[in-house]
Amino acid sequence: MVKKKQAYVAELSTVFLRDIRHGWAASRLELASRHKLAPSTVGIHIDRLITSGHLSQDLFVSGNHRGRPIQRLSLRGEVGIFIGIEFEARTMHAVCTDFSGKVLGREFVAIPSGADAAAVLALVDGVIAALRDAHPAKLLGIGVGSPGVIDPDQGIARHYRFIKGWTDVPVVSHLQSKFATPVVMETNVRATALGIQLYEKSFETDDFVCFLIRSGVGAGSIRQSTLFRGHTYTAGEIGRVPYPGSEPVLTVEDLTSLPAILRFVEENLYDFAHSDLHGSELSSARLIAAAQKGDALARQAIVRAIRHLGWACHIIALVDNPRTIVIAGPLAELGEWLRLELQAALSEQAARSNIQIPQVAVTTLGATVGALGAASLAIETWKL
Repeated sequence: MVKKKQAYVAELSTVFLRDIRHGWAASRLELASRHKLAPSTVGIHIDRLITSGHLSQDLFVSGNHRGRPIQRLSLRGEVGIFIGIEFEARTMHAVCTDFSGKVLGREFVAIPSGADAAAVLALVDGVIAALRDAHPAKLLGIGVGSPGVIDPDQGIARHYRFIKGWTDVPVVSHLQSKFATPVVMETNVRATALGIQLYEKSFETDDFVCFLIRSGVGAGSIRQSTLFRGHTYTAGEIGRVPYPGSEPVLTVEDLTSLPAILRFVEENLYDFAHSDLHGSELSSARLIAAAQKGDALARQAIVRAIRHLGWACHIIALVDNPRTIVIAGPLAELGEWLRLELQAALSEQAARSNIQIPQVAVTTLGATVGALGAASLAIETWKL
């Protein structure tokens, strides 16, 4: 009975901290109303969190408020730090945040071509250690956004075809033994969706599907403010869906990923004698820089991919009916031009469906959005 009560107290405290962090509630009364609890019950838990140093409260009086001032609650960042790390075949990003979610530091590592699972794990260890050493507060947890298919219950990365040997990798147990702190893992696309949900301020983030376009293509879904994983944690593998009418059969990933876009550039480069993409080795950075300057080949390659992506977005709109479809990954640097192209492609696909199509948005959070989501996952699963 005592253990059950302790577990209940810990779970409720975690829920209250999450609500305050997200801005879903900022006072005892708002928490009580949100969870249909007696104010006295909420007060006991909040007093405990204030006494333990995890929360602070300040008196707040709004311009329209009458009566006693509201006691506004906020998280105390100095409690400790969390580290979030997210990676794919070519790049690795990490962030360090305090207890409130404020970003304290960032790290980036380029993954060498041909790096195998052991080498990538060693890079993960090094990035986490660098951030921990740079911010000498208590490390409260680590969140990992891993590519490919994962088993978050077991903490195992099941498979990712773009890293040699990345099959049944015990990521969580490895990091727990290395850093002696709780570790939680999610797919990198769902970590990206979590990062957008918590940190993006340019659009509503309670109901959206995020398309992450890099070495592969995946989708992360937030439904009614909750991350959707699917029955066996494989929701969002949109990149594997065959594109209709392609010959030979090609998937969405084969047509819309960054490698697919770069292949189109290589195959058509000599038809564009004045393209900025002649010369040194092709890369996504060069592609995006050329597109930003209006390079005809770069834009044609991206528009071709976006037209195919519009078909995938249309399927998502029919099945999930999200408020917003969000683009993340390096292409997000193309901002409004990219947004308008995808909105047009989605509208064209949906013209015969007689549905209200989602708005398209492009995240403004940059390359560390997945690491931010991984850190927020660690924060939200942390328990007293």
